[in-house]
Amino acid sequence: MRDPDREVLAFAVAHHLILADHVASLLGSDADATRERLARLHFAGLIRRTRMLATHPGGYQITSAGLAAIASDLPPPRFDPRRYRHDIGAGWLWLAATTGGNFGPVEQVLSERQMQAHDTKRNAAELEAEPSDRRPDPTEPIGPCLGVHRGGTEVRPSTGLHYPDLLLITPAGRVPIELELSARGAERLGAIMSGYAAHPNIRGVLYMTDDHRVARLIDTLSTRLGISELIHLQRIRFQALEPA
Repeated sequence: MRDPDREVLAFAVAHHLILADHVASLLGSDADATRERLARLHFAGLIRRTRMLATHPGGYQITSAGLAAIASDLPPPRFDPRRYRHDIGAGWLWLAATTGGNFGPVEQVLSERQMQAHDTKRNAAELEAEPSDRRPDPTEPIGPCLGVHRGGTEVRPSTGLHYPDLLLITPAGRVPIELELSARGAERLGAIMSGYAAHPNIRGVLYMTDDHRVARLIDTLSTRLGISELIHLQRIRFQALEPA
């Protein structure tokens, strides 16, 4: 297998859904070369096609054979048509974060799938026994737990962890990125924000949205919770293929 093929599979491992345009950007290849490479990987059974409506281009997902080919222990991704725009947007954010220095100095970029897989490997009893005030070492790229407890550290891990769409590991600490393309309930969003605020190694949280109602809710909640300095809001213009 060629190195570019491995690079495509490694990208597909990290995401729920990828587009040919993602791969072209990842490899710096033209449309024809990208289609040929994806067709070859598809024929080999390493990726599978996902069909969408005519208004949205179909995507690709890594298969169990593809995971085995690069010795990944992550599970195969699931396809949820309701998350199409979100999953495509997360792929573009990952590419922006890993190329060109768009987010400043970044040592590592982790996707939601990678974070969940990391934490799943940990023993549940180990999570329960972890002191709530334990301060992770900023120099440790992947610390003890990558998810945050909704509502703050007093919430036990058994209630579930929240994972951002991306986590940037920077020299100063962790920076979660949330792509909010639809409104969550105010209570749920506030609990997630409180979880971020309670985490000792999070240096800032970037919320990105194309919805003015969501932007207003984020601003209102961060002010109400007294964490405006932690929460950063960026308005985006999002299209199906690539955010502007």
